[in-house]
Amino acid sequence: MPAEAVDFELLFEALLSPHLVLAPDLSVVAANTGMCRLLQCSRETLLGQSVHAVFAQATQPGPAVLAEWQTALAEVVEQQRNQNLNLRHDLRLSDGTLQPHHWQIQLRPVPTAAGTLRYVLCRVLDVTDRVVALEQSNERFRLLLEVLPQMAWTSRPDGGVTYYNQRWYDLTGGTFAELQEWGWEKFIHPEDLAETSRRWQHALTTGTLFENEHRWRDQQGKYRWFLARAEAIRDAEGTILQWVGTNTDIDERRQALARLQEKDQQLQAIIGNVPAYICTMFGPRHIIGFANAQIQHLLAGRAKVGLPVAEALPEVASNGLIPLLDSVYKSGQPYSAIEIAMPVIGEPTQPVETRYFDFTYQPLHDEAGRPQGILMFAVDATERVQARHRADGLAAEVRQRDEQFRFLAESIPQIVWRARPDGTIEYYNQRWADFTGFNAADAAHIDWSTLIPPDKVEGVKQRYFASISAGQEYEEEGRMRGADGQYRWFLHRAQPMRDAEGHIVKWFGTSTDIDDFKRAQQRLEEQNETLTLTNQDLDSFVYTTSHDLKQPINNMAGIFEELTRTAYFRDPDAVKLIAMFERSLQQIYDTIHNLSELVQVQKLRHALPLETVELEPLAQEVLTSIDEQLRAAHAGVALDFAALPAVEFVRPNLQSVFYNLLSNALKYAAPGRQLRIAVRSVLEDGHPVIEVQDNGLGIDMERYGPQLFTMFRRFHGHVEGSGMGLYLVNRIVQSHGGHIDVQSQVNEGTTFRIHLLRVVKL
Repeated sequence: MPAEAVDFELLFEALLSPHLVLAPDLSVVAANTGMCRLLQCSRETLLGQSVHAVFAQATQPGPAVLAEWQTALAEVVEQQRNQNLNLRHDLRLSDGTLQPHHWQIQLRPVPTAAGTLRYVLCRVLDVTDRVVALEQSNERFRLLLEVLPQMAWTSRPDGGVTYYNQRWYDLTGGTFAELQEWGWEKFIHPEDLAETSRRWQHALTTGTLFENEHRWRDQQGKYRWFLARAEAIRDAEGTILQWVGTNTDIDERRQALARLQEKDQQLQAIIGNVPAYICTMFGPRHIIGFANAQIQHLLAGRAKVGLPVAEALPEVASNGLIPLLDSVYKSGQPYSAIEIAMPVIGEPTQPVETRYFDFTYQPLHDEAGRPQGILMFAVDATERVQARHRADGLAAEVRQRDEQFRFLAESIPQIVWRARPDGTIEYYNQRWADFTGFNAADAAHIDWSTLIPPDKVEGVKQRYFASISAGQEYEEEGRMRGADGQYRWFLHRAQPMRDAEGHIVKWFGTSTDIDDFKRAQQRLEEQNETLTLTNQDLDSFVYTTSHDLKQPINNMAGIFEELTRTAYFRDPDAVKLIAMFERSLQQIYDTIHNLSELVQVQKLRHALPLETVELEPLAQEVLTSIDEQLRAAHAGVALDFAALPAVEFVRPNLQSVFYNLLSNALKYAAPGRQLRIAVRSVLEDGHPVIEVQDNGLGIDMERYGPQLFTMFRRFHGHVEGSGMGLYLVNRIVQSHGGHIDVQSQVNEGTTFRIHLLRVVKL
């Protein structure tokens, strides 16, 4: 049997809620009885009319409602999207009067199979009674909120605030226009706004309780703390209808809490900075209630709050302190002890360390005087105990060293003394007593300045105490009176002894008898003075002798020359004898010249000042003076003064040194090979050295080395000479504080190295 066709028109008519069916052009194509009853008109009046005209005739909406209605119709036609509206308007009754009404309108597109719009189904529910009832309920609710002592408010499900009670306006001085929706953000402290907004958005998203503490600005521009809380109001289906919140003034509580926290921080700072270990234990089992940071650090955090001492710290129990705690707890009497050795266990990997403590166990009582617990206050005395042990050991060491010092001081031949940091002498050894006749034990009471010659006392004391004040080494030579009343010379020296910080703790001094040395020195000075006069006389004698000999020798030479010119010698050896006489005469001339030059060098050293002598020009002058001999010997000379261009010397003396050494190189050139001479300057350990090197005959240093600079000593018989050159060179160099060393190999050559004192910085 075929299914009976469904009469949809009958069903549409039977719908209880008012319905319209609209064509795509929004003209009415169907209306059920409920709609006709709602609009108070017949079905024929509605069919074919535009829905805009239908509602315009039946209602009188405001501009905003009309715009919302038109926008919803356009979107459902153009976009085929469901639209839900809550509209408030005035409904025109049959007698022409207007009555406020609230409609919930649902617009649903009905497309064809091809997806094009065929109809728009419009359902209208009149919720006026419900809205009025809700508004009456809200009014009663608002009256209730107005009498609350807190600041109360309501908001829509999206968070926009719709109501504030009078407490808000009293606090902020703002208007509802300023505060509504999200305007409240302007009154929140800037530092609290971000967290408040975050929590409010989280509550809106999750529907959970909103709670936050933040600051609000009052009419005077000051901020007060409030506790904000809001709960969601839901319908029977659980949909959020609105939010209701309160803000409770907690400013005084916050201030009190801040003061309490400040006091607590101060207390914690005090306890934290006190160099002590503080712990409270409660009950007969001595359960740890508090342990400060110091004790936790000491015990590596093992003093766990809530644990009995015996369980948290087994080493305490094994050390016999639990019975002591029991006694204090039961008797109510405090107990104190100092420098008690205790095993301390820190990290598990660390060994047990024994430390010393001063501690007090102070009983704690409740208001009724019953025992409640024990306060422990302990101070680490380990360093004090160890310091005392070190001090005892140091004192013993000091006594031992003092005994060693006294033994040493009594063993040496000098007078030994010791002074305080201010220079006051507190100890003399027995040598001082033997010399002065005073008792060494009375050193601190004897004025040592009474032993100094009266005319020297002021200067000696001034220099001594100046060294003491400056903390510098003291050294002075002076005379001191002995027990026999005679003065003897002493060398006084003192050195400060300092501690680890550099402070002077003692002065240690010696007084060495140098009287015999001073007398010997005086005799030596007298002998030197005599020797100087003798040398001066000798120089004068040499000069005078050389000068006085010149004339007789000149006369002898003239007579001999005239004799050889006019006389006739029959002896066949006469010519040889004449040559021998001429050579002897020339040697006499050279000897007299060298003696004169020696005296002249000595005078120049003391008469002329040192000057900066450039070596290159000076060497060239000397080479020019012997240029003829150099050419005759075909000698090659190389000069190199780059390392040291100049020295400080008496110029004529250095010229004589160069002349003699270069002349010697020419005289003692090796036959059969070209003579090579090198003159150079070098620096060795900061001192100038001048080298003159040749490839001549050389000198047998093993045989003649000790005699090298002896006057009138010659080492090669085939060459004429006086034997004065090297003696003169050595005398010049030594007079300038230098010295000469020689390196020579027979038939290979000789190097003279002249070591000087001063360097010239150009």
